[in-house]
Amino acid sequence: MLLPTSRLAAAAGAVALVSAAAVAIGPLRPIVYVLDILLILACAFDAWSCPRRGGVEAIRRFPRRVPRGAPVHLQYEIRGIDNRTFDGRADSMEIRDETPESVLVLREPAPRPGENGAGYLYESEVVPRQRGKFIFPALHIRCRSPLRLFMNQFRKPLETALEVDPPVAGLAEGLRRVREMRREAGRASVRVRGRASAFEQLRDHVDGDEFRTIDWKATARRGHLTVREYRTERNRDVTICIDFGRRMAGRFRGESKCDAALDAGLSLARAALAAGDRVGMIAFAHEPILEIASRRGDAHFQQIFEQSRHLSEIARESNLLALMRYLRARRRKRGFLLIISDLPDPISARRILPALAGAARTHSMLFVAVDDAERRAMEEADVRSTEDVYPLAGARALRAERLQSIAEFRRHGIRAADLTPSEITGPVLDAYFSAARGEEF
Repeated sequence: MLLPTSRLAAAAGAVALVSAAAVAIGPLRPIVYVLDILLILACAFDAWSCPRRGGVEAIRRFPRRVPRGAPVHLQYEIRGIDNRTFDGRADSMEIRDETPESVLVLREPAPRPGENGAGYLYESEVVPRQRGKFIFPALHIRCRSPLRLFMNQFRKPLETALEVDPPVAGLAEGLRRVREMRREAGRASVRVRGRASAFEQLRDHVDGDEFRTIDWKATARRGHLTVREYRTERNRDVTICIDFGRRMAGRFRGESKCDAALDAGLSLARAALAAGDRVGMIAFAHEPILEIASRRGDAHFQQIFEQSRHLSEIARESNLLALMRYLRARRRKRGFLLIISDLPDPISARRILPALAGAARTHSMLFVAVDDAERRAMEEADVRSTEDVYPLAGARALRAERLQSIAEFRRHGIRAADLTPSEITGPVLDAYFSAARGEEF
């Protein structure tokens, strides 16, 4: 669309003033005729020289797959504009990209002349805040004519896809801890006095043994204190269960609970596979929506990553009881079980606690409840007026209720933690490596 600019309005206004003066001053009329002709010629030349949609080619370049939260450098090349008539000043052309809502623009496009008069290059920087596949549909281009009397603005369709993967922030940390564990333990089995996953033998009690390791039945048979000795079990099954239901859809600063849960799950998967364990994953909501069979080997991580990276929240209430039935039928062998979800409501909790307690007796299990980071931030906010009191009181009441629920989980023998999205990965890795060494977590 060709539009007049303020410069054309100013030029036309100046000619109109001279024309008005020529009414009173006759000798000015020839000058008015000349000015009118010059303005018409200038307008004709400028309108003809202004770049048009059909002659402009736009190219957008950026990496097609990036991790969530990483800055993405975008480069736009605008071709079909001759630099010899298009002066290349910063205000000669403007472009605006149609970015998805989940993509934050850090730096607006800035122009510079292209090579050999071929066009113009623009560079900008954005940050994707969500996982998934996002489409950049078009560019909006506004070109000004050489004399700045007109500008042409149009929408140039330019559909480009950006695939945003989980960042897996704990990947390097998990691999580092695997190397440390191998240095400490070596390839041989390691005997531990704590509670581990594989029983090795009975032996006589010695000073320093923990009270909980005493086997009272064996003590009664032998007539003296006897303890159970365990060894660290290798090639275990690690099952990662991640909730993608309605309660996990909450976002804070662009990050959802599901994003953080998947990051922690993938970090654990990579570390467990590097340690030689078998890893499987179950994504669930009202029912299991994805199951990745347990396998070992570094190549299996890529399969887990590819199948889970585009999982998104489902607007259905999560059913932990259905998950526990599913696990009871398919995960009978003892292993490490991680469940990342949110705390169920009190009525649902009474139904689900016996099933969770049964799974905790079978497996080394950790239940991670993902708390709302925004509500946690409200607890620490300063009270500046009476209006701030009510949100603060509500946030603290919810916090007390969640702590009470976690305490109830622990009374049933369930290892549980209430964490914000940014806190999940570290404790999950801690629990896994503690269980691998046969220690309490």
